[in-house]
Amino acid sequence: MLTIDVAKWRVSFDPDATSKLYTLASAGYANSCDCDFCLNFVAQRDSVYPPTVREVLQQIGVDYRKETEISYVTTLAPDCHLYLGHFVFVGSVECLAESSDRSRQVSGLLEQVEVTEFFSWSFKDCKSGTFYKTPDGKPRSELVFQTKLPWVLDLPEPA
Repeated sequence: MLTIDVAKWRVSFDPDATSKLYTLASAGYANSCDCDFCLNFVAQRDSVYPPTVREVLQQIGVDYRKETEISYVTTLAPDCHLYLGHFVFVGSVECLAESSDRSRQVSGLLEQVEVTEFFSWSFKDCKSGTFYKTPDGKPRSELVFQTKLPWVLDLPEPA
């Protein structure tokens, strides 16, 4: 396992095991959905992640084009849509912030850290459930993000 500090988290990860997970996936979650919101996300995927985020994703072995999940949340304003997404990785997360942040981490209610005005993220250590273990028993954790995107499709923007 390798370890890096990212914002207020210490992230331990196995980049080879994580990369292997992503080579098994043929595409990201948004590619498997044909709703207009997912199509809008896919159309912008290459510009969604700030360079520092892409660097961390690459370091821990995550393929940014293969998100584990994408959800449309709401329209914040005309031409501004909020999405929530997840990436899993093999490893664990420790919160480096105050004890109140640690208790939020345990309950799963992590506070997002803003990277840009359009992108924020958090890390979540997942200790239960078979989904969060690899076949050989290694722990999986999550990088959770929010992003605000314009409407870029040649379809009417949803109200």
